[in-house]
Amino acid sequence: MATNVITPRRADILAGRVQSSSSRRLGELFARLNRWLERRRRYRATISELSALSDEVLADIGVRRREIQDVAGRLAASEARLPR
Repeated sequence: MATNVITPRRADILAGRVQSSSSRRLGELFARLNRWLERRRRYRATISELSALSDEVLADIGVRRREIQDVAGRLAASEARLPR
């Protein structure tokens, strides 16, 4: 009969004190997906908000209507948070 030996490392993994490499990779995948979804949400929200502004207001803030997607892309890619 085979016996399973619980090493200190396995005990830590079972107790949740250490993540296995596969669970760490899965966690990193979900974190990257979450960051991508957040950037995409910010991109779409920025386009929506800027598109709703008049040409005069856009000119006041220094944005041409044709630049909205570029501006939204730069803002979404930055880690800066805009007030909601």
